[in-house]
Amino acid sequence: MPRTARAREAHRLHAGWIALGAAVMVALAAGVNAAIWAAAGGLGADVSRRYAGAYLVGMGLAFVTGGAIVGWWSPGNTVKEAAVSGAIAVGAMSAAALVAGRGAGMGAVLMAGAAGFLLALVGGWLGEWLQERKEKAR
Repeated sequence: MPRTARAREAHRLHAGWIALGAAVMVALAAGVNAAIWAAAGGLGADVSRRYAGAYLVGMGLAFVTGGAIVGWWSPGNTVKEAAVSGAIAVGAMSAAALVAGRGAGMGAVLMAGAAGFLLALVGGWLGEWLQERKEKAR
């Protein structure tokens, strides 16, 4: 059990950082979607095969970047906060896709959820590593 206030703070999850991480992930993912739809010629275009690689890379970077931001700047349990942010972002994007009528099957939603969670976790670890490296340089 942590004994000092600083140690307790380091083990706490911060809802604000979780929300910020999820918002960054969703915003970046929306930007990826908009760029791919624009490149494909609009919303009605078929992007399933031609842009699949760009979509996967863009989504991966969205989750890693959001996780890294949380990992670098949050004073709390940054890796867990990033992972929770990823899970929330995947849930929000899946709900938006269902509402828009572009929902995928349950298997795809589960795979996307696992991938988003893991990529955000990697981003959180990366951000934590950068934070520790910066603190050691002082």
